[in-house]
Amino acid sequence: MARRAFPALQFWNDDMGRMTGKVALISGGAEGIGGTLARMIVAEGGSVMLGDLQLDKAKALAAELGPN
Repeated sequence: MARRAFPALQFWNDDMGRMTGKVALISGGAEGIGGTLARMIVAEGGSVMLGDLQLDKAKALAAELGPN
């Protein structure tokens, strides 16, 4: 049996679109885990609001994510 790298995140693959109509506030969302989580939520149809002290990086990620 193949072992998955991140079994705790498997639900992201099984329930596509499960974030549609939901909004997440992500503290520390400019990069790292917060940035990855923001990308995953937007990919699932959700919207995000980023909060971070690294304003330039947060603005860059917001531009990448688009109007979500």
